[in-house]
Amino acid sequence: MLAHASDEVVSIVIELYLQQGLELCMRHRLKITDELAEKLTPPKTAASEDQQAARAQWLVTLAKLCFDQGSYHLACKKYTQVRQRCND
Repeated sequence: MLAHASDEVVSIVIELYLQQGLELCMRHRLKITDELAEKLTPPKTAASEDQQAARAQWLVTLAKLCFDQGSYHLACKKYTQVRQRCND
């Protein structure tokens, strides 16, 4: 039980750091590079459905930011990780 709670705390901390990082990129119009996109990508773990849905939504947000910046290959890569097609 304690190990499970510890895993949840770690997940929350990672999520907060990722959120702050993405907000900084958006606020200061920082160009998302391949390396930065990977660092902003939440780890894929055997998580609950809610956590998987949150990760998917996160990747879609990151993909949209990459697309808006003209980084179409990065956007497509992030959409693919969520199993969405790159139509635009």
